[in-house]
Amino acid sequence: MNCKITRDIIALAVACTISGAALAQFRLTQPEATTARVDAQHTGWIPVDRAISSDRMNEFSLQWKTKVENIARKGAALSGGVVAGAGLGVTLAHLGASGNRTVAIDMDNGHVFFDRAYSGGTAAFSSPKCLSASLATPTLSTPLMPPVAPPLRPDGQSATGPNTQLPYSSVIGEPGDGISPVKPGAMFAAPDTFFARAGATPYDGTPASEAAGIDYAEHGTGAAPAGFGGEPAPGRGNAAARGGIGGRGDAFGAGRGAAGRGSGFGRGGSFRYALSNDGLLHGLTPNDGLDGQQPMPFLPANSQASDLIMVNGTVYAATMNGCGNPANGIYAIKPAATPAGGTFPKVSSWMTGTANPHTPSFNIDGAMFVAVGSGTGDFSDSVVSLDPDTLDVKGKFTQAGADFVGPATIFRVDTRDIVAAQAADGRIFLLDGANLSVPLYVSTASIRTAGYQPAGLATWEDSTGTRWLLSTTATSVVAHKLVMNGTSLSLGEGWTLGGLNTPLPPLVVNGVVFVLSSGDSPSAAKGLAQLYAVEGMTGKTLWTSGKTVTGYVPRTSALWNSLGQILFATSDSTIYAFGMNLERHL
Repeated sequence: MNCKITRDIIALAVACTISGAALAQFRLTQPEATTARVDAQHTGWIPVDRAISSDRMNEFSLQWKTKVENIARKGAALSGGVVAGAGLGVTLAHLGASGNRTVAIDMDNGHVFFDRAYSGGTAAFSSPKCLSASLATPTLSTPLMPPVAPPLRPDGQSATGPNTQLPYSSVIGEPGDGISPVKPGAMFAAPDTFFARAGATPYDGTPASEAAGIDYAEHGTGAAPAGFGGEPAPGRGNAAARGGIGGRGDAFGAGRGAAGRGSGFGRGGSFRYALSNDGLLHGLTPNDGLDGQQPMPFLPANSQASDLIMVNGTVYAATMNGCGNPANGIYAIKPAATPAGGTFPKVSSWMTGTANPHTPSFNIDGAMFVAVGSGTGDFSDSVVSLDPDTLDVKGKFTQAGADFVGPATIFRVDTRDIVAAQAADGRIFLLDGANLSVPLYVSTASIRTAGYQPAGLATWEDSTGTRWLLSTTATSVVAHKLVMNGTSLSLGEGWTLGGLNTPLPPLVVNGVVFVLSSGDSPSAAKGLAQLYAVEGMTGKTLWTSGKTVTGYVPRTSALWNSLGQILFATSDSTIYAFGMNLERHL
C-alpha cells in the first residue's frame, strides 16, 4: 500500500494507491464531545475515555501546545472546545475565537486545521462587559442520553467490537485478518476502490433524501455512501448514512452522496454550528469550516452569547449582559437548508429582562431547564422549566437574591430528575425537575470573595453508586456526596482541594477529577494556570502540571476532553493538551 497523507491544510488531501486486500489501521475515538460541559445535562462527566485512569497518572504529561494567532477581547481569546471526527482517524476540536472566528485544531498534534473568519466583526459593542458572540463554544447535535462505556472483554477489548475502547485499532478487522466481508454497494462502488457511489444527488435536508440515505446505509441500495467515519445525522436517530469514504467526492470520490456529508474522506459531515458577531448562525462543514448551509439570522447583532447547545434538531443560546437589542434571553432555531428565494428558519425567544440567563440544560427526556441570575423581570433569581419547542414557561423556582450562576446540572436519582443550581454565594439548590416550586435541599453559603462567583457544577457517580457534586470557591474545589434518606436528599461531606486560584468547573474522566486553577484572579494581578488530577473518591492529588503553563486561563473558558487528553486555552490563545502518551502523531 502506497499512501501519502497531508493533514495540515484546510481541506484534507489524500492520495492512495491500494493493492491487494491489506488496509492500514485506523484510529477509533470515544463518542464526540458535542457541547460545552460534555452533555445535555451539563454534568462535566466523561465515563467512556478508557485512556485515562487513576492508576496511570504517572504517564500523564504535556502532549503538545499550540498558539493561535488571535487578539483577545477583555482577556478572553478562545472558547472551550467541542470534539468531532473528521475522517481518516483525524479528531478536531472546534473553538470560538475572539476575532469573530471559528478555529479547528487537530487533536493529535495541535496543528491548526482551519481558521474561519467571519464578516461583521468590527461593530462597536454596547457595553464594556460584552464579549463577542463568536466566543460562544460551538455545538454539534447533542444526544439526550449521556454516553455509557460498554463492558470490556477479559482480554481488554470491548464486547461490541474490536478494541473500541483503545486508542488505535482497525475499523475493518483484526490485524492480519484483511478486509471483512462487505455487503455489495454498501461501501465501495467496485472492489479495491475508495470511490463513493456515482450519480447520487446531494443531501439537501429533505425527507426524500434523508430516507434515501437511511435506506442506503441499511440496505445498500439508496443514494448515500456509507462507510468509514460515517456519523449519525443530527436528530435523525441512528441513520448511519451521513458519512463514508468519498463523502461529497471533494477529496476522493466520483459520487456526491445523498446523505454523504459525513466525516469520511469527503468534505461534509454533521454540521458544526457556530456564531459570528452579527448574530448569524453558521453550519460549518467539518474539514474546511465553510458554510454548508446559508448562514441564518439567529441572535441580535453584537450579543454576548452563552455556549451553544443543539438538542433534537434545535440550536439554543442565551444572551446576557445587556449586549445586543433586545438583550437578555433564550433563543432557539431549527437550522435548515434555505431554498432559493425562501425564508429563513423561525427564531423563538424568551426574554428575561436585565437578568442573565445561562445555557439551557436538558434531562434525558428532553425537558428544558434554565438558571437565571439577578436583575429585573419576573424570572430574576430563578430556575425555570421551558417547553423546548415553544419556550413557554412550564414551572419555576425563585429565591430572591440567589443570582444563579452557570448552567443548571441535571442527574437522575431513581425515577426523579434532580436539577442542581448554584447561587453566586456558593449555595447549591437541589430541585425536583417535575416540581420546581419547593427545593429538596439547600446547602450553606461559602465564603464570598470580592469579584468572584462560581461558574457552575459538575456531577458524577462512582463505582459504588455514590453520586458526587463538585463546586468551586475562589480558592478551592469542594466535593459533596449525595445522601439519600428515603425520598429526601442532602449533601454530605466529601473532600476539598484548596490552595487554588479561581478554579474553573471541574471535568471528571473515569473517576479522575481534573481541576484547573485558572490564575484569573478577580484582582488585577493574574497568576499562572495549573492543572490538577485528583482521585475522585478521596481527593488525593495524583498529578499536577506544575509550572508548565505560562499564562492564565480566562474564567469565560473551560476544560474539554479528547481521547486521553485534557485541554484548555490561555488568555494569549495558547492551547495546552495534557494527556496519556499515546501514539498520536503522524
